[in-house]
Amino acid sequence: MTCFQCADAPSRSRFLGPLVSDLLRKCGSRRLDVLFLSHFDVDHVSGIPALIGDGKLKADTIVLPYVDDLEKVIAFARAATRDEPIQAFFKDLVVDTVGTFKNLGANRILLIDNGDGPPPDAPVTEPISGGPDDLPWKLGSAGEESPEVRSVGRDSFYVRNGTLDIAATINEGLQLAWRFVPYVQRAEEDAKELFAEIAETLLAWDDGSFRRRIRNPEERRKLVTDRARLLGEVYRQAFGNKNATSLSLYSGPAEPSRVGATMISPRLKRWHLAKIGWLGTGDAPLRTAAKIDAFETHYSELLDSVSTFMFPHHGSIHNSSAKRLISDADIYVAAAEPERDDWKHPDPHLRNAVEKAGKRFHHVSSARDSRLEEAMILFCSP
Repeated sequence: MTCFQCADAPSRSRFLGPLVSDLLRKCGSRRLDVLFLSHFDVDHVSGIPALIGDGKLKADTIVLPYVDDLEKVIAFARAATRDEPIQAFFKDLVVDTVGTFKNLGANRILLIDNGDGPPPDAPVTEPISGGPDDLPWKLGSAGEESPEVRSVGRDSFYVRNGTLDIAATINEGLQLAWRFVPYVQRAEEDAKELFAEIAETLLAWDDGSFRRRIRNPEERRKLVTDRARLLGEVYRQAFGNKNATSLSLYSGPAEPSRVGATMISPRLKRWHLAKIGWLGTGDAPLRTAAKIDAFETHYSELLDSVSTFMFPHHGSIHNSSAKRLISDADIYVAAAEPERDDWKHPDPHLRNAVEKAGKRFHHVSSARDSRLEEAMILFCSP
């Protein structure tokens, strides 16, 4: 099973090209079974055209958080505040998310939600599955409730409270069930509404008309083509540093108690029993007690098996608490390119908290020797 999550990667184009080219050279297969995207921020998705489509990797299934049209425009407005040209791919993603991924060769798109807020006005459909015949995935439940699936067209589905489960045969009929568990934390509705109100003022649109008008893809196309600077100004006034909707992801055994491992790389102290789960957090807001409590409740049965935890938002102190590390991971990772000293990514307080807890802190940047490559031998009881 080949699976990637696009999360906190260095976003500068001069880094992305060589990194993706190196990755493509190392891939033994041209098939990418599942591609997970944490959110719509440009620095989390800008490398996708270099990775899939046009003879590169063929993405079977793409998984990303469900967001409405307003938040897609907000994501574009955030990109418009930066001193960098906005690529055509990102504009297309805002105008027609599903169509853009389909044009890059994806067979299906899953839009993930946890159930906070209304679902899209789309018909409920039967549970779905996909992937190659030898490693099929099926939609499982993230809790006691069965997942809710709605068809939003063109092999794309809205999924509430779902997981992706994969059963792989190890030997002599012994199977290892692997699970991908997403968790979506939504943007603040008040901030989104303020954005819409300020945009209406600056665009001279009727009060209360912004959400309705941008449901039309052609209207969104006009905005991203002709009004980028204005949208950037709206973002500065309305959204500031508030968090966008972001998807976190656990990847590991569906039944951790049946699976053990011996870590090969990186080397841990001999008395450590290597855990197997990986937990990425995108740009999730995990600083306040309430946010951390909700996050830990969602992953309560899996946190003890997390070996590698990725700090949200490049290790920003605004998205994590140095007083409360999540999980009991062996390695805590922050991915950040330290070009802006004033950002302090990753924040030294998080590094200190990790080292004080006797754990390993790993900073991934564009430097080749900063990469984190993990390898372990798994063993599974019948």
